[in-house]
Amino acid sequence: MSSVPVFFILDVFGVLYFWPDWTMYSPPEHTDIAFEYQAVPNGCSEITVIPPFVWPDTGAEQVSGLHFYGAMLNQEMSAIMGGFATVDWGYGPTQ
Repeated sequence: MSSVPVFFILDVFGVLYFWPDWTMYSPPEHTDIAFEYQAVPNGCSEITVIPPFVWPDTGAEQVSGLHFYGAMLNQEMSAIMGGFATVDWGYGPTQ
């Protein structure tokens, strides 16, 4: 498949950010969304959503309850193709 609308969304406590440029979506002030058309070959494909980096020292602070969502939509952007992905995550010092 070529030119598939691919969405990744980061949910930070109810505020949504759309990949690839992490556009904030928080109506009514911020109503833009972002996505990228991707070629999707047969088999497995990897898309780098966040490039590798070293996390800054957060001291004793831990953050949890963050979410990533990902989906490929049909050409009309009216339906999700297949399933969608969701990952719950957080960061902070290890116990």
